[in-house]
Amino acid sequence: MMKKEKGSDACRPYRLAHQTLCITGINFETESLVGYVEMQIYPLKPDLKRVKINSKQCCIYRVSVNEMWEANFSYNDPALEICQGDGKQRNLEFFEMCHIAAMKSVDPDCDNGELTIKIPSEASTLLQELRPFRICIEFSLERPKGGLKFVVADIDGTMLERGAHLFTCKHENSSRLWFPCIDSYSEVCTWKLEFTVDMYLTAVSCGDLIETVYTRDLRKKTYHYYLSTPTAAPNIGLAVGPFEVYVDPHMHEVTHFCLPHLLPLLKQTVSLVHESFEFYEELLSSRYPYSCYKEVFVDMAYNDSIVYATISIFNTNLLHSKRIIDQVPETRQLMAAAIAQQFFGCFISMYSWQEMKAVQDYELQVGMIFLDPSGGRDRHYFSTQQPHAMSPLYYTMFEKKSHLIIRMLEIRIGRELLLQVLNKLLSLAVNASQQKFTSHNWGNMLLSTSSFSLEGGFAKFIGSFVFNRKRNIVELELKQDWTCNGALKYVGPLTVAIQELDGTFNHTFKIEENKTKFEITCHSKSRRHKKKKIPLSTGEEVDMDLADSDPDSPVLWLRIDPEMTVYRSVALEQPDWMWQYMLRYERCVVAQTEAINSLLHYPTPKTRLTLTDTIENEKCFYRVRMDAALHLSQVANAMVGTWAGPPAMVNIFRKMFGSHTCPSIVKRNNFSNFQNYYIQNTIPLAMAKLRTIHGICPNEVLHFILDLIKYNDNSKNRYSDNYYRAALVDALAMTVTPAVNTVTITGLGPSTDALTEETRLILEELTRFLNLEKLLPSYKFTITIGCIKAIRHLQKFGHLPIDSSLFKKYASVGTFSEVRLAALEALADFTKVESCRETLDWLLNVVENDQDPYVRHSVLQMLIKYAPFSKSKPSSLSTEALVERLWTMMNCTFAHDSRLRCDVADLYYTLYGRTRPECLPIPDSLVVLNLKEKRTVTSHHSSDVGADASSQHYTDMLLGEHRSEVKPPWQIDTDEGSQSQLRLKIKFGSKPHDDSVGRSPVHVHSPPQTYTSFNDDFTKYANKIPSPTSAPINIFSPEKSSPEATPIITTMLLTRQPSSASLVRLHPSPSRLSTSSAGSDLPIAADTEVVAEEVITMEDIPMETTDIHDEDTACSTDQMDYSITRDHQMVTSFDTPLSQSHTSFLPLGTSSAHFSPLHSTMAPSPSLSESLHKALKKKKKKNKHKHKHKHKHDRTEKDHEKPTDVLSSETSYHNSPNVFSKPSSPEFESM
Repeated sequence: MMKKEKGSDACRPYRLAHQTLCITGINFETESLVGYVEMQIYPLKPDLKRVKINSKQCCIYRVSVNEMWEANFSYNDPALEICQGDGKQRNLEFFEMCHIAAMKSVDPDCDNGELTIKIPSEASTLLQELRPFRICIEFSLERPKGGLKFVVADIDGTMLERGAHLFTCKHENSSRLWFPCIDSYSEVCTWKLEFTVDMYLTAVSCGDLIETVYTRDLRKKTYHYYLSTPTAAPNIGLAVGPFEVYVDPHMHEVTHFCLPHLLPLLKQTVSLVHESFEFYEELLSSRYPYSCYKEVFVDMAYNDSIVYATISIFNTNLLHSKRIIDQVPETRQLMAAAIAQQFFGCFISMYSWQEMKAVQDYELQVGMIFLDPSGGRDRHYFSTQQPHAMSPLYYTMFEKKSHLIIRMLEIRIGRELLLQVLNKLLSLAVNASQQKFTSHNWGNMLLSTSSFSLEGGFAKFIGSFVFNRKRNIVELELKQDWTCNGALKYVGPLTVAIQELDGTFNHTFKIEENKTKFEITCHSKSRRHKKKKIPLSTGEEVDMDLADSDPDSPVLWLRIDPEMTVYRSVALEQPDWMWQYMLRYERCVVAQTEAINSLLHYPTPKTRLTLTDTIENEKCFYRVRMDAALHLSQVANAMVGTWAGPPAMVNIFRKMFGSHTCPSIVKRNNFSNFQNYYIQNTIPLAMAKLRTIHGICPNEVLHFILDLIKYNDNSKNRYSDNYYRAALVDALAMTVTPAVNTVTITGLGPSTDALTEETRLILEELTRFLNLEKLLPSYKFTITIGCIKAIRHLQKFGHLPIDSSLFKKYASVGTFSEVRLAALEALADFTKVESCRETLDWLLNVVENDQDPYVRHSVLQMLIKYAPFSKSKPSSLSTEALVERLWTMMNCTFAHDSRLRCDVADLYYTLYGRTRPECLPIPDSLVVLNLKEKRTVTSHHSSDVGADASSQHYTDMLLGEHRSEVKPPWQIDTDEGSQSQLRLKIKFGSKPHDDSVGRSPVHVHSPPQTYTSFNDDFTKYANKIPSPTSAPINIFSPEKSSPEATPIITTMLLTRQPSSASLVRLHPSPSRLSTSSAGSDLPIAADTEVVAEEVITMEDIPMETTDIHDEDTACSTDQMDYSITRDHQMVTSFDTPLSQSHTSFLPLGTSSAHFSPLHSTMAPSPSLSESLHKALKKKKKKNKHKHKHKHKHDRTEKDHEKPTDVLSSETSYHNSPNVFSKPSSPEFESM
């Protein structure tokens, strides 16, 4: 439906009627421009005080109202540094929270912006009368880091000789990056655009070119454009350069622009653009909404296609000559989709980010209809609240899913009705655009839909059936598996199509349960082994040989949801002969593809014959034939023990492309039949995947591919064979298998002298191809790209020495962009396999410093695909320096390119997950109690741990031997002249559930003390405590610690409120924490706030205390609260009594400013150590005959009274916050 202005009025107290953008000067030497904007504002409320404008990386010089009154303004861009002033947080969840908050604070749809303009008091009369006023903003832009790209070749010569040009880059609403505006799709207005450039340059922008004015000295000229159709600021674009101009001979309203010397390629590339316009206008029964259209081809494009109102910017690499085949479909698809976006996307704009899905759905659907007149039927961890905070991977899936949903909607309501809806939308928008401005009449140019594609998930069906011969029915059983990732329970109608002997019959059922059984009556009777013409779903009748079918069943095959009206995944079980019949006779491409995939599970001679016939069937869709060839190689590998005859597909290739007199020699290339051309490219690739019983490629296949290269003759072919030769290079690489002997006697790895004969032949061909490419380069260097991939393949399998220098040379600046991307991908794979820190740093330097924005984006995507390491596997590459580097990129380096920023966030998630990386050191002001080594380490200085007073009582209590009168474990000494002491009870042991251990109370003090060991046996380590300024280190060498000891689990009991003069904060390492419900029924659920448990179990406990001397901040002990934070910290606060404590998720660093580091602790007395030793000995004797590995739930009543561990090392703590149940211990209840 069309969006009215109600929502817009509610959030923005004014409307924008017209805007003028004037660029008065462009300097390619300094990569800068100067200009001003003038915005005509209609106030909606008389109390309008401020106007917020979007502007990034622009220098604002002056703001005036009606060119009469100077206006004060302020600028604030929170995206320059997402996590401002934070020195400790390094977890992705915290970054995402800050990122979304920063984007919302400047979101124009919420009446926010970076530039806040205060309306001067002199303009109050205009506001009271709600009369319009003009805001003029003078600005400049120098060396932009996003939004606008200057391309200047690094060679000698003038700017004209260097091909200097510029163009705008679009990633959602990003026009604010190059001029001040209201950067919202919901704010449309008319535009006047003026650009002053040098004489040799051409400025191409939105709207109609009104005139071109030259200066008197004929050194500069100004292009005047006017866009009368109301358009949003994100749809305003610009391209300036020494372009060659080509007016379309079929449609004079269409003009094409390209860089010098590319005009012949441009003419061939755009020769059929006019047919797209004719098709769309006929399909939609509506004329093209603008009066002109321009296509500009530039270098270093941000994307292959960038669409603005009346102008589309394409990558130069899309240009091609008439001899190229493979590039044509890709280029035409992008150009057709760009024209479709002129209708839906530019002319009809989305109301907000949530509406973007529907607008893109329409443009993609219309584009697919043009490319496939059948309607396209047969071709087919982060927030999404803000487009600039959404992962590019999510965005890609977002587009695909929205397209699928619109297609499903088309099937539900019918294509004709959908086209009527589109026509109605265009008619309303055309009528609205022709009216003069009022506060509401342009609302019909904004599109709003239900956000049905916001929900994620799909239905997963598992089906099986049997035929009941007596009742002549099919008993179908459907089950839903909604336990796997992404699966949802589906309730609604579902269609089942059964192909019988008498035709295809559709049956619709209501799905309500997870497991449903249906009885379907057949319309046909079985016929025993009789050939008969079978009517198909298309109405066609075909002759079928029913010899392989079940003679008692009239069912030939069955399909679930054949029209794909449900967003689902289907796994159907039926006999192999049914899949074979479906592949041979079904006319639906989707059904044929499903049959090919299912036949992989039936490697039989019948399957082999069916796939072979499909490859040779020229009436079959070429992509199905290609798919059949690739799957036949897998079937052949599964049948390697019983395969008879030559390798698979050799005879097929010789029959189709071999010489008539000598089939072993291939004929001259003739690519006039495009289907056969694609089959000829695919069969060698499929054959290269064949393997013998020993797992190596047969020699016949290798020599067959080498002969194809040797006898390749393209002299009489009208089309280029560069993609075919590149496919042969890829096939050569795929024949390589891991080397058996890769280590020489000297241990230096593989050498060229030790190459096998087959590998030597492959390497010679690769060398010849690379040398030939330097003399006669192929189109887009496709053969060089294939050779780079093949060399990396040889390195991975141990046939060539490991070396990245060759790839770095091809990835250097100045090389063709697609060759660079292939080399960079090889380097990313090299980094993953070899764990090379130098190569990883080199790739990150490319991300930070390269001039091509698409290369930077691609490198990050490669590092995500070939992750150097993962969060689950430790690596030497995971260092503090790498974490800080990636965090800096996310936080501030890519402040003006949200796509790169989100790319880095994806990479950060791949490497470290959403929690704090384990490789980071302990933050300052924290102390770690490592109970395995029985020592403490602080990031500032050493600390002491000790205890005194009734040691026997606490020893018995910690061992589970409670007395009738239980004293609280908290002991607070407030003797006059001494500092307040906070006593904790800590359990020592070598295993997480070792009951035969001793436990002792510990005093935590504020004043610094000298280090004292926990036990007399550890006093010899006292001199190894780090200095106060040193970082946390492990002071105990591995050889001095027990090799059999496992990580120690500590148990702390909080049974009495401590003194208000001492606050404790515990910060366990996230990697050492886990949850467990042993001994208690604990509801563990993510993101759930419950009351903290009385027991905390951890291995290493960073601890800090502070003395509060300020009387204003002091409070009673009844107001202290112990809470577990989302970042795994225990924070002491003063909100509620301890008995009413609740979980509070607070980020690190949000505690009271009065907190100071823990200085020291105190050692236990000798009497305590002696009693502890006796208790341990007694406890071991008592448990001597008990089972060593007692189950954690099999506890006696006496054991249940002991402190219970709620954190276990078995469950990962990385992905969920600490959640504890309500205290139930007698110690807590006593409070």
